[in-house]
Order: sequence, then C-alpha cells, then structure tokens
Amino acid sequence: MQIVLDIDDTAVSDALQLAVKEDITFIQLLENLIRKAVDLTTPIETVELSEKKIKATLEQMLKVAVGSDIDKLFQVSELYFTATGQSWKELSPNTRKAIGRQFRKRANVHYKSADEGDIVVNFEGRTLQNAAMYRVIQRDLLT
Repeated sequence: MQIVLDIDDTAVSDALQLAVKEDITFIQLLENLIRKAVDLTTPIETVELSEKKIKATLEQMLKVAVGSDIDKLFQVSELYFTATGQSWKELSPNTRKAIGRQFRKRANVHYKSADEGDIVVNFEGRTLQNAAMYRVIQRDLLT
C-alpha cells in the first residue's frame, strides 16, 4: 500500500538517522514504529491470582528483595517483575492492590523478627503517584 504523508523535515531527518543507526530501511523503521504504537494501544488481558499464588509470590519477592544490594530503593511493581519476570500491568487491579498491601505486612513481619545485622526491607514512604517505596537495609535493633 502506498501512502503520502506530509511530515516535518526534522522528524524525517531524525527517523532517517535512526534507520541508518539501526541498519534498517526507512520503510522498515516506519513499519516497526506503527506496530509498536498499535501494541501500546492494544488492551492487555489481566490475570487474577489466587490467594495461595499471591502468598507464594510474596515469599518469592521478599527473598529476592533481601538478596538485593543494601540501600537499594524499589517499588513493589519493580520487585514483582524482578522476582517473577512478569509485567505488573498484566495483573488485575485487585491482585496488584492485594500484593501491595500484603507485601508491606509481610515485610514488617520479617523486619520485626529479624536479628541485628540481618538484611530486611523497610518501608520508606510514598511517591507522588502514591506508590509505596521500600529500601533494603541492614537491621539495627535500635530502630
């Protein structure tokens, strides 16, 4: 199919440079960009996890978190991806909320039962978007 487009010269120049950099033709670049745009607008089917699966996922996430570098700051969505390899957005909103709430509870239980010097996860606060932020720290019995 042939299409005639009136596109800004700067945009075309940038696209041509990108095509050269990617070692593909200009047409291939446009096709790739169109496909990506379509993929971004295609709704993702979400998954609802059972309570048993959520608990298993939480344990896996906590294990990954305490195995991380000390002083690492993260959100639950990032940790979920690291621990499972699955996209946070693929989870249903109810499952995301359940994992978020239960992770904080599980992290608090782990923190309180930890000995001095153990690696724990500490709630640090919230982002502007209200996402909880956590930090991997070494447990100090004074705190």
